[in-house]
Amino acid sequence: MDFFQAIYDWATIDVYNIIVDTAEWVLLKLIWMRIKFMVWLYGFVWSAASVIIADLSMAVRLSTIINAIPIEIRGICEYFNVFTGLSWVFQSFIAKFSLNLFRKNS
Repeated sequence: MDFFQAIYDWATIDVYNIIVDTAEWVLLKLIWMRIKFMVWLYGFVWSAASVIIADLSMAVRLSTIINAIPIEIRGICEYFNVFTGLSWVFQSFIAKFSLNLFRKNS
């Protein structure tokens, strides 16, 4: 009698647990692969954004604009890191634009 009970338990409980564990493992692997892909994609998009910024020669344009600002105002802006903040904002817009291109195509 215990033999048949063991077979019944294996067929009803153990097979279900195997299927659940396998599905959990597959889902965790898929989630981990998605995270790794997004990290790679952010690096790729950042490289593409850097190339776009370099091709548009925005650094040269921004430096000429900054040099046109009077020295007193430029010193105050440099003290408060205004130019660094503006460059970060500009780079984030380029990266966001590039990421939106990838999300719409995928």
